Amino acid sequence: MIHGTELVAKLVEEGRVKLTEKVAKTVTFHDACYLGRHNDVYDPPRAILRAIPGVALEEVGRRREAGMCCGAGGGRMWLDEKIGTRINQVRYAELDATGAETIGVACPFCMVMLGNAKTETNGHADSVDVLELAVQALPAASVAAGG
Repeated sequence: MIHGTELVAKLVEEGRVKLTEKVAKTVTFHDACYLGRHNDVYDPPRAILRAIPGVALEEVGRRREAGMCCGAGGGRMWLDEKIGTRINQVRYAELDATGAETIGVACPFCMVMLGNAKTETNGHADSVDVLELAVQALPAASVAAGG
């Protein structure tokens, strides 16, 4: 089994998927715990971002093996924390401080946690799945034709 970003990165590398439409965004990538530290998958999401015309990748300080959890791990996504520091807000602040307008993610839990943190802290960067950004970069004709 492989992650969707691994598949799409491979198809882009082989020339079977062409990302030609410009997506003018500055993106920082958040390494998800299970995809990254647990499965050692760091490069495919970044390869996709680098293949999208117009995307400028702005790396955050804590990344790859030294990345920080979004706060959802261990079932914490389902808790309504009332005391102490909210991990999602700390991580979001790090990502938002890069100045990127978009936080690229490759995990639905990260999308929720970082999206909540944006709302809770009045941040500015939106969380977007890397594969959604790739879809925006597909040739307009192939998207209109359904593939």
